[in-house]
Amino acid sequence: MNEVSVWFYLLMVCLPSLIIFAACYLLIRQFLKNKEQLELLAIQKHTSANVLPLKLQAYERLILLFERIHIPNLVVRIRTKKCHLVICSQH
Repeated sequence: MNEVSVWFYLLMVCLPSLIIFAACYLLIRQFLKNKEQLELLAIQKHTSANVLPLKLQAYERLILLFERIHIPNLVVRIRTKKCHLVICSQH
């Protein structure tokens, strides 16, 4: 065998195997990427289902807090506390 036929034989053997390897690699990589995206979507769905009630509860508590610190309500509370203090101090 001469040197050209050896290189040609190696090319004939290695080239199809490299093509098959590249195709398998790309298919497996795409499959794993899709699987990872599906898992992330499932996690996000599960998380959003758990977080939404907590967010609504937090907003509800903020609204209650804002209603309590409303300025006219604070003035009324301060006046009633002063009145109670004045009445208690007189007795």
